[in-house]
Amino acid sequence: MAYQLDTEVTGEYGPEHLNTVHIREVRAHLAYLAGDHATSLGWYLHTARLRATIQGPDHPETEEATRRAYSLWRTVPDADAPALGTEVLGAVSDIHGPEAAVARRTRKRLQVLTATREARGIT
Repeated sequence: MAYQLDTEVTGEYGPEHLNTVHIREVRAHLAYLAGDHATSLGWYLHTARLRATIQGPDHPETEEATRRAYSLWRTVPDADAPALGTEVLGAVSDIHGPEAAVARRTRKRLQVLTATREARGIT
């Protein structure tokens, strides 16, 4: 149903419209509830990028969208977190710049995850 609604809303308003963003945020939340962290995070990063395009990177709702994606990433199991964290870092760096607070926090967390995996002998 979410896919169908997304298709209808995108068809009516276009891909770069806030109504489309809202539907895709619902899709992200549904994926999260289903336990599909990678898909959920993908949708949240997608909507953050859309918000940056539509509203600008400094808009409060864009900033909230990137915080939401970062917060979701922090709940991902450690085994999946490094790969997904690379996606988060790329998106937040593109949207807010590589020295933005969210980018610095993401890099720091990725370093901790990498060090932990290396200490455990996991590559």
